[in-house]
Amino acid sequence: MRRNPDTLTARESEVLGLIRRGLTNEEIAQGLDISLDGAKYHVSQILSKLGVASREEAAAVALGERRRWWAAWPVWAKIAGTATVAAAVAGLAVLVWGLLRSESEAETPLDLQGLAVDEVYRRALDSASRPGSVLHTTITYAEATLADGEKVTPMTEMWFDADDDAARRHSVGISEGEYDEYDDLIIRKYIYSINPPINPGQKISADRDNFAQHCPGSDSAVIALLFLCPGDPIEGESSSPRSIEVRDFEGRGAIALVSTGSFGGGAGRLDFTTTLYLDPETSLPRAMVFDGFRPFGASEGIARYQHEYLDREEVGADYFDPRSVGYGVQNVDQLLGSLAANVPVYWLGEEIDFESSACSQPGGECHLVLDGVEKAPDDGSSGVLGYRGGITISLWTPENWANRRPERARLLEEGRCVERSREVSLEGVHATIYGPPRPSYPLPSNYKDDPCLANFDGSIIAVADFGDAVGEVTAHVTSYYNTIQSTESVLRSIKRR
Repeated sequence: MRRNPDTLTARESEVLGLIRRGLTNEEIAQGLDISLDGAKYHVSQILSKLGVASREEAAAVALGERRRWWAAWPVWAKIAGTATVAAAVAGLAVLVWGLLRSESEAETPLDLQGLAVDEVYRRALDSASRPGSVLHTTITYAEATLADGEKVTPMTEMWFDADDDAARRHSVGISEGEYDEYDDLIIRKYIYSINPPINPGQKISADRDNFAQHCPGSDSAVIALLFLCPGDPIEGESSSPRSIEVRDFEGRGAIALVSTGSFGGGAGRLDFTTTLYLDPETSLPRAMVFDGFRPFGASEGIARYQHEYLDREEVGADYFDPRSVGYGVQNVDQLLGSLAANVPVYWLGEEIDFESSACSQPGGECHLVLDGVEKAPDDGSSGVLGYRGGITISLWTPENWANRRPERARLLEEGRCVERSREVSLEGVHATIYGPPRPSYPLPSNYKDDPCLANFDGSIIAVADFGDAVGEVTAHVTSYYNTIQSTESVLRSIKRR
């Protein structure tokens, strides 16, 4: 009597999947990195548990018992031998040969009529989102040569948290003939570039940028990384939307996503085609083939994928947390709690996004992240909050501000060294924004004799009286917020912690 495949262990189910793909015991052992005797044992257990006598019967039981994702479409027929299948119904109905194969049976054609690229993306995300697991993917390119003649194998290793649309990435490649290696963390539309320490003892840090490499039909960062669309190493000046075709890759049927593009123009124009081969069952990539160029100048225009699932607990709970890679302030609650013992804390939060009109950042990426907390600095204030993006907030007690405020504040209040200013009312809080003139460089040799040149470098400075504290906000001269209008947007976002 045949039994349900659900009685199999996780490893046996994995072996059964490889049996359905026509792999021999030797290939199963190699693919799962187990001994040949181990592979034979698992196959024997599968046949026994399913109550069948052959591998072909086991594959048939699995196919009959388990409803595949394409089961909603009709299977037209079984076609023996090596016949080619094609049909047209109100356009083109594409049949993909399935991966089920054996010596005694021909492959079963799969009807993909109506399958769209965005549906392929959705199914790939479903496959990447196995409960309790992290998808680990390695993309390996063909061997390439550095400028000094040394050989290197470019590769990209990625860990995916598809539920949160996040990934960690480690890449090895070639940049301008030199060995290039980097790590980053991608969460939804943002990429956190992990910067190694410059000096001994220094901690790693991360910068956040907009992640714009998305596939048409999907806004998922996971899909953009898995499907290499478009982006490293394929940043052409133009490229077409991907089309779905039926291809055979290394003896197995596959869904193929094909895109064409070009680099340059005129006599230097280079046309290329990329073909991404997907597993019909999971829609996860198996390989990408490049025609017209070779990534990294490799010996062959192909990139091969390997996928495995890792236990989420073994990967670690903070593996996809930006602060685990040095982004932002560590132990922020403890630091701010200590500061609050001396002065009420007014801040912008740990990170904040502004409307694109609030700064002059190219691409409209107006974002600040807290990256420094200093208690009792030398300037006499109670503490300073530093934001990556060029904003600092110095917090003063009213008494200290009245008695010890720095000379630059006195110069601004007296109207000296002020080219422009603006009064701002913030729900009962009075603030003044000062715009000192920008100095001309090079500075004269006696610039220290001029109080304006000695105290101001062109940074915008605002003073806000919160009643129980005074905040001195500086939009540094190199900041994208170095305008009266941008500084006002920052002021209006300050809140008490």
